[in-house]
Amino acid sequence: MDILGYDQGLPDLDLPKNNDKDALGPNSNIPIDSPQQCSSDFYYSAPVPVTIPQSLMPVPSVLLENPMNLIYCHYFINYTANVLVTHQCPSNPFSTILPQLAMEDDNLLRLLLAYAACHRARLLRHAEPKNRIATWVTPVFPSLRQALSGNEPITDSAFGSCVMLASLTQSYPLAFDLPISWQEHLSLARRLYSLRLGQEGLQRTNATIFFGRWFAYLDTFGSASSDTYQGAYYEWSRELKMAEQIPELQCLAGFTNKSLVLLSRTAELAKRCDYERRLHGQPAVQTITMSQQLRMNLELFTLEIKHTRYDCACSQSSTSSTEVYRAVNAAISHAALIYLHRRVYMLPSESRLVQFSVNAILDAFNELKGYNAFDTPDIILPLFLAGCEARDPGKAVDVLQRLQSIENAGMGQVVRVKALLQECWDTKRDWTELKHNVLLG
Repeated sequence: MDILGYDQGLPDLDLPKNNDKDALGPNSNIPIDSPQQCSSDFYYSAPVPVTIPQSLMPVPSVLLENPMNLIYCHYFINYTANVLVTHQCPSNPFSTILPQLAMEDDNLLRLLLAYAACHRARLLRHAEPKNRIATWVTPVFPSLRQALSGNEPITDSAFGSCVMLASLTQSYPLAFDLPISWQEHLSLARRLYSLRLGQEGLQRTNATIFFGRWFAYLDTFGSASSDTYQGAYYEWSRELKMAEQIPELQCLAGFTNKSLVLLSRTAELAKRCDYERRLHGQPAVQTITMSQQLRMNLELFTLEIKHTRYDCACSQSSTSSTEVYRAVNAAISHAALIYLHRRVYMLPSESRLVQFSVNAILDAFNELKGYNAFDTPDIILPLFLAGCEARDPGKAVDVLQRLQSIENAGMGQVVRVKALLQECWDTKRDWTELKHNVLLG
């Protein structure tokens, strides 16, 4: 691959202030002065050579029209893609499937660039380049409206753009001057997903499954974060069962579909209990029966995790895929148990069952303490619940340190998650009573 120039880690001052023409500078060999340089694996410890894989050539005009666009494309493939997944490997669909499709669709490519711009700004602790992002994102909305209202089949690119936009708005809400919540964007993705399932002769490509699983992740954590968003696990759980048989797609996340289904079912059951308590004073017998079955499934799954080998298509990893998958699956399943005990059974935080799950979540993460790439968005919800329920100040400190590590990796939503957690501690309010607009994932 030819080196197109060097990304020297300079701030993007946004349009029209930034000197885009000279963005791809020479290799100065001078260490970059940055607040994140204390990290031994920091991306900008030195100027980064910018390259585009031969498999993506020829690049579209969107990339050629501005050197900053080339920087952001390289940055997404080589860095943002890695912090979106827990298990690091060459099969990561964010660095393979997504860029390949983006080279064929300008809307998807613009969203990829916007994601990279948001992430790079947060990593360098600079403001997101809102004007630049607006020029990329604005043309996407008419296309999505047309996909919803038109009679044409919904393509992988159209659905993927909708999912990517929903992910962007929940991770970097301050980057958009739009009064549209992540719940609305996610609801739009859900409508497109349902429409796609109804299409005759839908060809299920690797991209179809990848975007479907990414949506399933956002749908699950959205449902668990907000009482105003209803999850759709009954649609995607059946559809994505086939993804478990494709090793190349496993590295979308370090967890299995079963973890997502169980967490999503628990979140929806909690909403049902709240509704029935408001209506009748207590949950219906059928709801309690469902909760008992769900609890048994969750407890059995936590035992199953310890004895399951999780294989990945890759041969290169800084830790074994089995260890990572066990840790993340355990954390998510115990987060679901905390949700069940606190929201459905109304047990107090001091309950032995609740504290057992708090310890299990922190133990799962501590076992992989030396694995830096483990600081990814999918562990935010388990950390938040463990932090809210922890009764040991030392455990609360552990949670904050891990959240800070995720924030240092450039994940913008962590600022709001930490503020929400601090509010719980300062006001002594229960997290189950808080009304917020934060997606915990």
